[in-house]
Amino acid sequence: NAMKRLLVVDDEVEFANFVKGASSTIDFEVALCHDCKSARKKIRDFKPDILVLDIVMPGEDGIEFLQWFSSEEGKEKTKVILVTGFNPHYMEMAEKLSSLSGIDIVTTLQKPVHLSDLRAALTS
Repeated sequence: NAMKRLLVVDDEVEFANFVKGASSTIDFEVALCHDCKSARKKIRDFKPDILVLDIVMPGEDGIEFLQWFSSEEGKEKTKVILVTGFNPHYMEMAEKLSSLSGIDIVTTLQKPVHLSDLRAALTS
């Protein structure tokens, strides 16, 4: 049984490491990206089963990333967990965009994220 692949895209290094730590007990192979540019390259090589995506990041944000991802082949094989520490309005926009473009949003998490909620989302 192959390990599931998890890609974390978040400009906050601490939070990305928190997700990595939480997922290590569930047997994930984890890759971290701290901006959308590196995530675009990584997603094509790594082909994650789950993508944990921060919505609000400097430069290109998570919503712009989802717009790009919506035209990628194989997007329907990737479950997406959206995370934000900001206004829930961003989350609503991202969810609407995703449902229109066939991206599978599993759940949305508000920072600070509780470990139990994160683990539940990763294993759903």
